[in-house]
Amino acid sequence: MSLRFRINLLITALMLLLLAAMAWMTISDTRRSLRDEVEAGTKVTVQLLTSVVYSSQFLPSSVLPNRIILDFLKNLGRVRANEIRLYDGVGDLIYTSPPSKYKAGLYAPKWYADLVAPRPEHTTLRIRNGTLVIIPDPSRATLDAWDEFVKLGWIALAFFILINALMFWLVGRWLRPIKVILGGLSEMERGRFDTRLPDFTLPEFSTISQTFNRMANALEDSQAENRRLALLVKQSSDAIMIY
Repeated sequence: MSLRFRINLLITALMLLLLAAMAWMTISDTRRSLRDEVEAGTKVTVQLLTSVVYSSQFLPSSVLPNRIILDFLKNLGRVRANEIRLYDGVGDLIYTSPPSKYKAGLYAPKWYADLVAPRPEHTTLRIRNGTLVIIPDPSRATLDAWDEFVKLGWIALAFFILINALMFWLVGRWLRPIKVILGGLSEMERGRFDTRLPDFTLPEFSTISQTFNRMANALEDSQAENRRLALLVKQSSDAIMIY
């Protein structure tokens, strides 16, 4: 496993950890936001229906409260983040809120909904000859949050790919002198002491280059000195043989 691959693998792992932490923070913030939104919507709905139920108590006995509340609910229609059900005195369902037309038929994935969707309890209001049930329904708000999460996910993926490609190129560029240094060492191994390394941009590699060149100079000087001494020895030997 090359050094370049190890460095890029480490960078990729760190980025994945960062993205995972950001995703978890986003999910936590979304969970809190959805809980506050659903609780606020349910509170307003309960207060509104409580007021209607309270007002229906003062109607003449000949007027059925269920009928008044039923007419009110039909006129009210769909309440955001809540489903309203009206039961008669024997428990039969006589009204339920119409389904939301907002992004009809679309839902967030179950795993995402399980992570962020709140699970508030139902609210039950007793009326004369009936029951009114308010059921929080965060599915639309959860779907909106999912759509935003997907958008952020695509942005994060593009950022991840871009940064990885950039770092792969930069690391390759930064480590390029290693190949030159290894080539210089190979030349020295073959006895080419005249080999010199260029001056690199990075200070660390520049220091290595300067040290290498000093060593090459010393070896080249030593080789030249050895040749000079060998020549002197040869000349001395020839002179002795002549005399």
